[in-house]
Amino acid sequence: MTRVRNLTWLIIGVFLSRSVRLDRIALKIPGPAKETSLTRRLSRFLSNPALSARPIYEPIARCWLRHLAESQKGLTLIIDGTRVGFGYHMLLVAVAYRRRALPIAWVWIRAKTGHSPLQAQLALLEYVHRLLPEAIPITLVGDSEFRALELFFQLERWGWKYVLRMIETYQVRWTDEEPWQNAGALVSAPGSQAWCPGILLTLKHAYRTNVLAYWQAGKSRPGCWRLTWIRPGQRFKPIAVACGWRRCLEIGKVMALISNKLTCAIPIAFPASLWR
Repeated sequence: MTRVRNLTWLIIGVFLSRSVRLDRIALKIPGPAKETSLTRRLSRFLSNPALSARPIYEPIARCWLRHLAESQKGLTLIIDGTRVGFGYHMLLVAVAYRRRALPIAWVWIRAKTGHSPLQAQLALLEYVHRLLPEAIPITLVGDSEFRALELFFQLERWGWKYVLRMIETYQVRWTDEEPWQNAGALVSAPGSQAWCPGILLTLKHAYRTNVLAYWQAGKSRPGCWRLTWIRPGQRFKPIAVACGWRRCLEIGKVMALISNKLTCAIPIAFPASLWR
C-alpha cells in the first residue's frame, strides 16, 4: 500500500505542479510533513529497485492504443532518441494524436554519445508490437537514427508502413547497369524534389524501396526519406511523406523537454500541453 500511495501522490504532484522536479512535486502533497522530508521520500520511492515503470504504465498504454484504434483508421507511431544527462540515452516510442505525441514505451541506454544501438531499437519496437491491437494499420515515423536495414526488414515482417529519414550520402541507383550515386544527388538545387519509387538502396544490400529527396529552400543540404515499398497496383502520394514527417516533429518537442528538464530520478516527463 505504501508504494501505491507514493505513486498516487507522485502522479497528483506532477499534474498539479506541471513539473518533474521532486521539490516542486512535494509542495503539492498535503500533510504535516516538510518539503525536504517529502522530497527524500519520493526520491527513495523512485530509487526502489523493486519499482518497474513498464508494469505500471502498460495498462495505460494499452488503453490509449485500444481507444485510438477504435476511433481511427490506423495508428501513427513516432520513434525518437535523445541524450539525457551524462552517459545516458533515452529511446522513446509515442503514438500521434491530435498534434500531440503520447508516450507509449521508453528505455534507458548507457551511451555517452552517438545513436541508440539497433538491438535496443528492435527490442523496444518488439515490446510496442505486443501492446498493439490486432488488425490495425501501423505507420512508423522517425529520423535518420533509425536507418539500419535490419530494422526495415522487421517492420515489413510485421506489415507496418514507415516514413523514416535517411542520410543523404546513402548510395542509390535505379538498375543494375547504372552507377551508384548519393541519394542527395537526386536533387540539384534548393526548392527541388525527386520522387523515386522502386529505387535500389545501398551498395551492400541493393534493397528496393521508395525514396523521396527534397531540398528545402534556405537549407544547406537536401533531406531524404525511405518509405514502405509499394506493391504493383498500390497508390501512394509523395505528400504522405510530408504529413508523416510533421508527425515526427511532434515528438521532437517531447524529447527536447525531456533532454532539458529531466533528471535521473524521474522515469519520464510530459509537456504541459499533454495535461490539457
